[in-house]
Amino acid sequence: MNKTRSLLILLNIIMVFALLLVACAPAATQAPVKTEEAVEEPAESAEPEEAAEPEETEEVMEEEVMAEVCSGGVIPPIDFIFSSASHDPIRNESGLLLTDEWENLGLTVITGPMDYSAYTAILDTGEGFNAYVAGYVSRPERLDPDVLLVRPFHSEGVNYSGYFSDEFDAVADAQRQEMDMDTRKELVFQAQEQLAKDAPAIALYHVKEIHAYNKDLWDNTVPMLGQGMWNFWNVTSMSPTTDETELKMGYVNELDTLNPYSETDGSAVDPMRLVYDMLARVGPDGVPIPWAAESWEIIDDVTIQVNLREDMAFHDGIPVTAEDVKFSYDSQKEQGALIYLPFLEPIYEIEIVDDYTLIFHLNNPYPPLYAATFAQIFILPKHFWEDIPDPKREYLAEDILGSGPYKFGYWRPGEEVKWIANTEHWQAPKADAFFEVFFDNPDTVVLALINEDIHMVDRRLLPSGVEQVRDVPYLELVELDDFGVYYVGFNLRVPPFDDLAFRDAIGHTIDYDTIVNVLLEGNAVPGKGFIAPANSFWHNPDQIVREYDPELARQKLAEAGYEWDEDGNLCFPAE
Repeated sequence: MNKTRSLLILLNIIMVFALLLVACAPAATQAPVKTEEAVEEPAESAEPEEAAEPEETEEVMEEEVMAEVCSGGVIPPIDFIFSSASHDPIRNESGLLLTDEWENLGLTVITGPMDYSAYTAILDTGEGFNAYVAGYVSRPERLDPDVLLVRPFHSEGVNYSGYFSDEFDAVADAQRQEMDMDTRKELVFQAQEQLAKDAPAIALYHVKEIHAYNKDLWDNTVPMLGQGMWNFWNVTSMSPTTDETELKMGYVNELDTLNPYSETDGSAVDPMRLVYDMLARVGPDGVPIPWAAESWEIIDDVTIQVNLREDMAFHDGIPVTAEDVKFSYDSQKEQGALIYLPFLEPIYEIEIVDDYTLIFHLNNPYPPLYAATFAQIFILPKHFWEDIPDPKREYLAEDILGSGPYKFGYWRPGEEVKWIANTEHWQAPKADAFFEVFFDNPDTVVLALINEDIHMVDRRLLPSGVEQVRDVPYLELVELDDFGVYYVGFNLRVPPFDDLAFRDAIGHTIDYDTIVNVLLEGNAVPGKGFIAPANSFWHNPDQIVREYDPELARQKLAEAGYEWDEDGNLCFPAE
C-alpha cells in the first residue's frame, strides 16, 4: 500500500514536471501541436527528437513570409546600354553613375558600354535593352521644337523608347499644323508637360559648347549657337592666313555611311550637308533662309511656291532643275532614311511648274516646313539615282554626287575623309579642301590640336581638354550656349519600365549635381526637358523636373506595390 502510494506520488510529480516543461516551451514549438496531425498524435510532441524541430519550423515560416513579400518575383537584370568612354566619356560616366544608383535601389544592372554604331543598331531594333543613354546634339533645324518632339517620341517617329501615347501624338500633331505662333507655343508647352509626366525618357544635362581652333592659321570664323565651330557656315567661311590652305578638323566618330538614303546614326549629316544642297539652310542666327530656293511664296496655309536658283549644277556639270528636287523628295519619302520621314509626311504632292519652279501641296499646315524639311532634305541628281532599284545598297564612292560647296575627294575608313572645294559654287569655300581626321577618343583630338596636326575640333571640349588648351597661345576658345539634350531613355515595351510608377520613381535617381559639377565641371546645366533652356522661346520652364532623392524613389516604389526580398533585391508588385 505504501509502495503503491509512493508510486502514485512519483507519477504525479513526473506529470507536473512534464506540464511545466510544455508551459515553458517557446511559442514556435506550440504551433505544430495545433495541426490536425499533432492533435491525433500528441504523445510524439514530447519525444526528444521532435524537440529539435522548432528552429527548422521557424526557418520555414520565415521563408514563407519572404516568399509572400516577393510574390511578384524579383525584377530580372536590367540591360542598360550606352556609349563607350572613347566615344563620349560623359555619356559613359553618366550611365555608370545611374548604374550605381539603380543597384543601390535593389536592381541588378548589366551595363553595356559599346561602339556607337553597334549601340544605335540595337536601339533601332527596339529589343535587347531596358534603358539607354542617348543625345540629340544641337543642329540648326532642332531650334524648331518639332524635331525634338516628333522624332524621338511620336508613335510614327524613330521612337527608341516605344512610347505610344494617343494623347501625346494628338498634341504633337496639332503643334505641327498650327500657324499662329502663340497658339503653337501653348501646344509645344503642353507636349513638354506630357513628356515630363509620362517619362519615356528624362533629360540628364544640356552642355555648354566650348570649341577651339588655331587662330594663327585661320580667321573669318562663324561660330553658331549650339554647334560651335563645326557648322556649315564656318567651314565654308574660314579663311587661311598662311600657305596652309587645307582645313583639318579632328573627329572622334567614324562615319557610318555617306549614302544619303541610308544615313542612320547622325554622324554623316554634317559632312553630307557640305556636298549636297538643300532648298533652305538655317542661318547662323537660327532662322531658316532660302538656299537652293532663291525664294518661296506662301500661296495659302497648305500651298507654297518654290523658285529655284538658276545657276546650280551637280559636280558632274549637269544643271540642277525642278525635276531633281521633286525626285529627291519623292524618292526619300518612299525609300529614304526613316529619320527624315516625319518631315516629309506633311507633303501631299509636289507639282512642277517649269524647270525652276515648283509648288508644294501639303496635307495640312506645317510651320516647321522651312527649318525641318527644306533645310534637311538633300537635293540628289535624278539622272544618277533614278535607275538604281535599291538606293540603300552598300555605299559606293561614286554615289557622292551633289551640287554643294564641297566635292567628295576620298574616304579612308578609320583615317580621314577629304572634301575638295567646289570653286564653281555661288558660296565657294575659302579653304582648298576640308579634312575630317578620325581619332579614337577626345583626348587624342586635343593632343593633335596642340601639336597643330589639326586646326579645329568637331565637338565641344571636355573639361580636361579646356584646361589643356586654355594657355596655348595659338589656340582660341569659343563658348556658346547649347540647345541639344542628353538623356536617359527607357524601353516601355518591357517591364518594369512599362510601368509609369516605376519610371516616376527612377526619375529621382538622377544625381544632376554630380553630372553637372563633377563629370562636366560646371560646363552644363541640369536636364530640364527635351527643349533646352537655351532655346528660350520654346522651352517650358514649368514642366516636371524630378529632384534627386533616392529615399523618395524607394518610397514611391513601395507605394506602388514594389517590395524588396531579404537580400535587398527589388521585386515586382504582387499580382
